[in-house]
Amino acid sequence: MRRFGQPPIDGTLRRKALDFLKGKTPDHNGVKVDQYFYMNDVELESCHGWIQWAFPIDTVSLYNEHAGRIFRDDPNVLRQFTCGSELYIMCQRLMDLYLATIGIDLYAKTNSIKFFQVVDSPYNHHMKRISRLLLHLMITGDTGDARHLYRTLINELVMKDPNRFPPKTVAYWGAIVLEFDESTRELL
Repeated sequence: MRRFGQPPIDGTLRRKALDFLKGKTPDHNGVKVDQYFYMNDVELESCHGWIQWAFPIDTVSLYNEHAGRIFRDDPNVLRQFTCGSELYIMCQRLMDLYLATIGIDLYAKTNSIKFFQVVDSPYNHHMKRISRLLLHLMITGDTGDARHLYRTLINELVMKDPNRFPPKTVAYWGAIVLEFDESTRELL
């Protein structure tokens, strides 16, 4: 039970996520957001919990329960992540950083050789990381990048080697992107 004067848990989790992304507070390992940009691929891969901090969503992570969360029905979320805002720019930088570690460049041709070296099995943890990123983009209103990433995944990777992707994961990615599309919501 919440005591008088205590912030609601959703507000605390949102503030935790936003403060990290604004560079005000470190993550649970004491690393501030800007420090991730100085890490190489190997260092980033060894920091498994950074993805939950970089791309907060509305559910608790089984891998990092300490990370903040954002909530899709919270009007503060959309205000904080509007195009051109401090958080929007930071999340774009983090997205580019993460995608580069797995060989995806949304502005150039994807390096499928690097992708399949890093994502070396259908059950590789990057499948969940990609799901988180797509969901984060949709929650924060960045539907254009979410759709572009989804199309890149399908056209440049899944179509190239469908056996490397669990069908349920590919369907889930589609559901994430289409679920938020008002024109197709009634079809779901």
